Amino acid sequence: MAHTIAGKLKYLFTNFELYWNFEEFRKMERDSGCRSTYYLATEPCEEIDYSLDDPDLNEEIKEILREGHDIALLATNDKSNRDDLLTRKQILLHLVSKDQLGIRQYGLRSNASTRDLHNKVSALYSQSTAFQSVPGFKNGISLPWHPFVAGSKSEVLELPTLYRDTHLKLNKHKIVQLEDAKNQVKKLYNLCTKYHGIFSVDFSIASYSDIHYCNKLYAYILALVKSGNNYLATAAEIATWWEKRNRITVEESGNEIGLFFSEDVDSFVLSVITDQKIQEIDGVDARYEGNTIRFTNVKEGTAAVIRYSQPT
Repeated sequence: MAHTIAGKLKYLFTNFELYWNFEEFRKMERDSGCRSTYYLATEPCEEIDYSLDDPDLNEEIKEILREGHDIALLATNDKSNRDDLLTRKQILLHLVSKDQLGIRQYGLRSNASTRDLHNKVSALYSQSTAFQSVPGFKNGISLPWHPFVAGSKSEVLELPTLYRDTHLKLNKHKIVQLEDAKNQVKKLYNLCTKYHGIFSVDFSIASYSDIHYCNKLYAYILALVKSGNNYLATAAEIATWWEKRNRITVEESGNEIGLFFSEDVDSFVLSVITDQKIQEIDGVDARYEGNTIRFTNVKEGTAAVIRYSQPT
């Protein structure tokens, strides 16, 4: 789950902060046991009407972090250069007391220039890719990937976003019906579970007020992801796990597969395409069903061997 924090006030002279709906989202996530990533800009600009000097915002940030959510940088288009973006990244790192941050380009409008910029500031990940007007898998991708920038693989992992609150708006005055929205979400969720992809949605803080059924739809989404055997995590946790996963060594030889874990791994699943049956797994406790092996709480330096029965 993700939330873009783009604006605070709707009615400037009433002091009624209609778009400041942190607690509403946090309560639903708290009740369901889910966590989100909140994308926050560090300076006011044409797209952003809040400031980090706002005491209300600082209290919300404390609550977000206290409840186990993550905060990442919302990159706006007013200063599209490395030095300014790096400064904004350092401001947010200091505010949330972290060593690394993810990033999202405002409006999820990514291109070669923004990807190059994200790469230059060494973002932990970017979550800036999504269709603008319809839900779905942009470029047919449901897994993290490293895009190519100037002919070379970017160091920044890109995480897809499948569904946004903007997808609910058919035009300026009309939105998708609630039941149709639920069907759209469920279809995407089922495809993600089928292909073991990332199911990520983006609801801006303002959407709770802008979309009259937002609370019902978001509650439905939370119940949906809780209903399956899913890895529920923030964007930073997914990115960290994905890179850690890539550092696991897997070697095949004859009827054996050897694995080496160079660091602690909480969970890892290996699926092997073969007609042979697993005979034994040495070196680590693991559960398997068919040719899918599940490793949990594996310690640094562990070596494991999966042996298959000899073909008859």
